[in-house]
Amino acid sequence: MSFFWRGTISARARKAWSAISHAFYLDLAPADATIFVSGSPRSGTTWLAEVLNSDNAYRFLGEPFTAGLVPQSNHFLIRQYLRPDNNDPRYLKPARAIFAGKIRNAWVDNVNRCALPRGRIVKDVRTTLMLKWFRAHFPRMPIVYLVRHPCAVALSRVRLAFRTDLRNTYFAQPALMEDFLAPFADEIARAQTPFERHLVDWCVESFVPFAQLERGDVFLAFYENVCSSEAELRKLFEYTGRPFNDAIARRIHRPSLSTMAKGRGSQFFAQGTAIDAWRRQITPDELAAAQRITKAFGLEQIYGDNTLADAEHANALFRGGAKKKRT
Repeated sequence: MSFFWRGTISARARKAWSAISHAFYLDLAPADATIFVSGSPRSGTTWLAEVLNSDNAYRFLGEPFTAGLVPQSNHFLIRQYLRPDNNDPRYLKPARAIFAGKIRNAWVDNVNRCALPRGRIVKDVRTTLMLKWFRAHFPRMPIVYLVRHPCAVALSRVRLAFRTDLRNTYFAQPALMEDFLAPFADEIARAQTPFERHLVDWCVESFVPFAQLERGDVFLAFYENVCSSEAELRKLFEYTGRPFNDAIARRIHRPSLSTMAKGRGSQFFAQGTAIDAWRRQITPDELAAAQRITKAFGLEQIYGDNTLADAEHANALFRGGAKKKRT
């Protein structure tokens, strides 16, 4: 999630200074004054969290469930799955500390700019397989689940050379395989190219929450729809209890700090451009792979052939609407 994506000396210096400067805050907000934003990597979660925090009234905690970089979260796997009734303190204790703002960490705080926060926005892209677990253990916390077109996500990850090890990430979790992924084992193993592997990643990250969550458990937001509709943005702000004004509506056309430098400060993020730019950069074979893989997981109806998501069809996937067994 860090915007220090270039490995230059100046970038590393900025990152070191950021770790110092963003540590100066006093988090006295109530333990339950937290909004959680979750989604797949490269789905726009940083941007959405920044939009929600346009007035800089909230502390921004980024990727706090990252093992290795956040000691309290070392028991969490990179795509951790937890059954809703799991009360293991190795997971529950750090989650409670994170959502109550009881952790300080250079990685977590590196984009926070609020010195005296009235609340918190926690953003994490490794947690979609735990959304039902979060809902069960933090029943009053607003949870925003952001979804972006699988081709846009996969293309962005490939361009940034993201690596994904599907076998060690998913097959190594017996509960996840037993509850959801055993019927898709062959499809997961079949992915060959980096683009296909990231598509499978997106499908798993999306399939599990849709199969577990009930309508109303989370606010289901679609990146493209929020970018294109002020009405959708207003619904999001109403759900999270954040004040909305015209300045925020203008903010949706500014890229996040996690957008690569060549995208910031250019026309790349002009209205209508960012949401469908992937169509001009994808090959016919990649598009065919996306159609095949999303259909295998029963998720093709979310976008179909469109740029915008079909919210009605997507919401129909909740409560086990997504197929759990292949026939």
